[in-house]
Amino acid sequence: MRLVRLLLAVMLVGPSQAAYAQTQRLTLEEALARGLRNSLRLAELDARREAAEAAEASRAASTRPLIALVAGYTRTNHVEEFAIVQPGLPRRVLYPDIPDNYRA
Repeated sequence: MRLVRLLLAVMLVGPSQAAYAQTQRLTLEEALARGLRNSLRLAELDARREAAEAAEASRAASTRPLIALVAGYTRTNHVEEFAIVQPGLPRRVLYPDIPDNYRA
């Protein structure tokens, strides 16, 4: 008997809550704002638009000239000059001592 009363109470209270929810009124602006805030399709479209704008910016950047300025300096170890001396030929230096290397 208790179970029947509980089921009867649930059946009577349930429709009244649904009826209350249906009497709640929204203005057109509120309904549009809720729809725009909760729309997954609009979120997807925004994400696609942002990706397309990023690709467009990348393509525009690739048409611009690229300028690079590079400089360097290296100090190498001193190496004793090694030369070959042959009779009748000029002296030939194989390993000259070049301690400074500049690059620009």
